[in-house]
Amino acid sequence: MRILAALTLLISALLSPLSTAAPLVGCGTTSWVSDPSDPNNGKIEAAIRKVAEKPSGELTKADLEKVTRLHLWNAKLTDVKGLEKLTRLEVLSLNDNPALIKAQIAELKKALRKCDIRHNATNRAAESVEDRAARFAAMTPEEAGAFEDDIKQKLKGLGGNEAKRLIVDLALIPPKMNTSPLPEYGYDRLDYGMTIGIERTPGGRLWACWVAGGDSAEAFFVLATSDDDGETWSKPRLVIDPHKKNLPQKRRVLVGNLWTDPTGKLWLFFDQSMEMFDGRAGVWASQCKNPDAKNPLWSRARRIWHGSTLNKPTVLSTGEWMLPISLLEHGAPHYKGGGFQELYPLRGANVFVSEDKGASWQRRGAVRFPHPNWHEHMIVERRDGSLWMLARTGNGIMESTSTDGGKNWSKPTASKINHPVARFHIRRLASGRLLLIKHGDTIDSHQHRSKLTAWLSENDGESWSGGLMLDKRNGISYPDGFQAPDGTIYISYDRNRATDGEILLARFTEEDIVARMLVGKKSKLQIQISRARAGD
Repeated sequence: MRILAALTLLISALLSPLSTAAPLVGCGTTSWVSDPSDPNNGKIEAAIRKVAEKPSGELTKADLEKVTRLHLWNAKLTDVKGLEKLTRLEVLSLNDNPALIKAQIAELKKALRKCDIRHNATNRAAESVEDRAARFAAMTPEEAGAFEDDIKQKLKGLGGNEAKRLIVDLALIPPKMNTSPLPEYGYDRLDYGMTIGIERTPGGRLWACWVAGGDSAEAFFVLATSDDDGETWSKPRLVIDPHKKNLPQKRRVLVGNLWTDPTGKLWLFFDQSMEMFDGRAGVWASQCKNPDAKNPLWSRARRIWHGSTLNKPTVLSTGEWMLPISLLEHGAPHYKGGGFQELYPLRGANVFVSEDKGASWQRRGAVRFPHPNWHEHMIVERRDGSLWMLARTGNGIMESTSTDGGKNWSKPTASKINHPVARFHIRRLASGRLLLIKHGDTIDSHQHRSKLTAWLSENDGESWSGGLMLDKRNGISYPDGFQAPDGTIYISYDRNRATDGEILLARFTEEDIVARMLVGKKSKLQIQISRARAGD
């Protein structure tokens, strides 16, 4: 009888549907946990509530089990966290969420093995850089921020090479144009100063830009203005600082320039890279259509190409705008992201041209200089229509010439201009003369980064005259400048970047250069634009 009773109990247990219900593959279904700080969580929750027909209140286990089909197409998701709880899902649509990648979908499939997950997520390594940059550009700043915040979670599901590329792709995210940088970026918080550029607006305001943080992966941009011809300067008005504590590596903004185009818009060019140089980097541009306003508005930055630029565009006689872009030859074999070997045929001192006032830029040609050292190349159009490129190399200034608008260039040769491994400045003036700013009290000599002098050429660089001493002290470098409508020349440069951290201005005329002394009424040297005061 006891055996019969035992068998009866066993048969009853086996026939009971409750006792035999096996858990579905994947994470156990639990109640939904709302997270208002996570945009992805909010979008997924809204979709669940619509299907479960429960607009408010706690989403319980029973509510989640009602969801067998869920549509999240074009929801701008950057993560799929939480969807693994929906173990009764039969169909999940995730199409047109461009920030999602295949690795994330693969992880979700492990939890929802019986679910038909429909998606067009990409294998990031197979996408072009332009496609990935466009995907980030289409995100709102909030969505891009969410993507950055989730980066460590995303890296967990990726293999070595794809993880490295994803890290480097963080430099494809448009950085914030911070127009309210105080007090965080006040002069008392800055401890470094390397000049980038200076420009004048149509209304006469001067804008200056320099690097803070260091000539390193800590670098970021600071901009200030002057409304009294450079005599006094504002506190920082614009900052581009792409650093975030949660990123797996440092992301910096290091070089660029300011330029007022022929239509009156003010451009800010800058590069962005992971670490000091990730092998690719990228040139970005933001425009300001009201640079003389009380509250200037800057456009969201747009990526132009790889590499970096440190000098202003040149307006050619054809009306084209030519932008110098450097993509270093050595890549970054030391960098964790790899050397980007597919870019090697494009490396060198490139020139890009815009035929539509900056709406688009096309690569036209490049020069590969021996012993390259950041290039920092500048282009002058000679009177005969040829283009003359001068570039910084490990051997000093070298040069090349193009007679077909920049498509092809002559073999690089050493320049007659003797210069240290440092930035210089050359520009056509309204008088037709060429202006040259270099180190050294003669054209064929220099004393390292000291004795910053100004020169003029009447014959397109065949010979030089003048030699106005702008600053003879040691530790000065990186001149950039422009000529105002009244003929006055403005040159910014830095002094003792890591100690004094000074950004300085020289204001002078062609007559001053010829006389080799200041003779103009407005002429003045060593005007202070800014000084890093964090160490005071």
